[in-house]
Amino acid sequence: GYVRQNSENSRYHLSTKLVAMGFQYLASSGADIVQPILDRLAQETGELVRLGVVDGERLTWIAKSQGARSGLRYDPDMGRDAPLYYTASGHAWLASMSDAMALAQVERQGITPPEGVGPNAPHSNVELLERLRIAREQGYACVEESSAIGTSAIAAVVRSPLGKHVVGVLSVA
Repeated sequence: GYVRQNSENSRYHLSTKLVAMGFQYLASSGADIVQPILDRLAQETGELVRLGVVDGERLTWIAKSQGARSGLRYDPDMGRDAPLYYTASGHAWLASMSDAMALAQVERQGITPPEGVGPNAPHSNVELLERLRIAREQGYACVEESSAIGTSAIAAVVRSPLGKHVVGVLSVA
């Protein structure tokens, strides 16, 4: 099974079968194919480069490469969903949708309380929609001190080979 119980304390733990299933998903997602590209971009920029994939109504970071060799490094865990309301990745993905769809998507995910984000995070849906409008015009999204003080990021969507739908987001932070 995917879960096993510890006989000493009766607590449940995830099994290695679940981990193996996760690795199978990553192999089929193309993350292994794109890793050299992420590595090169991280080396050239000296920044964290991440790939997020769209999975239904979620944008999940599945691959990364850290370009910073010293000093302050931003290096969050992979496998987390990208917060849509205040990240460059979230804004890039939301900008690929209509305003109504974007707001519905944010509502489904929820909004982090103001104390959990940077000082430049959007403070209203009106402000968010203005940022999405700018991202649509530019073809990419930028944030500065939106997630946390001292951080900035830029992100653009990755489209399917025929360009009909968004399959992921590439970000540099």
